[in-house]
Amino acid sequence: MDIYAVAKASQIGVGAINVWQQRGLIPGIVSRGAGRSRLFDVDTAVYIGVMAVLTRMGVGPTPAAGIAAQCGKESRYRLVMTGMAVILDSEVSFVDRKVEQEVRETMRRIPATVGFDRLDQLDGYFERMFKISGPPPAFTVIDVAAIRAKMQAVEDEIEHGAPAAEPER
Repeated sequence: MDIYAVAKASQIGVGAINVWQQRGLIPGIVSRGAGRSRLFDVDTAVYIGVMAVLTRMGVGPTPAAGIAAQCGKESRYRLVMTGMAVILDSEVSFVDRKVEQEVRETMRRIPATVGFDRLDQLDGYFERMFKISGPPPAFTVIDVAAIRAKMQAVEDEIEHGAPAAEPER
């Protein structure tokens, strides 16, 4: 699908996609030559859709790209864990302080995600990882399957002859 269809489905501007692409944050772009529009496959459109959701929530484009890269087809949902929550509250301990600082910095820039298929699986996850009953005060869940279904519907519509409309600016 073209950039206009992806932008419309993602509810973001074409300019944002262009900037992300220029910054190397979007993999899988097929170029049709200089001055011609780029085509996106469904997986890349889902990636952009996840980035769009996260940036609207205030996540920067680089961490959003890191999170989007973790949102494959294997799970319906992704739980986004920011900072060191996953490591600090697990059984992992660091002997080398420098290694711990490097891991902290990486986790700050690109949060870890955990895939799952049903929302009721979260309570068990929180109990195992954080030794708490119920969810923590704040967390983010991305419905990757819903984003994928939306992008696939756009792709199917385009394949059956309906042209992608240019989004309003």
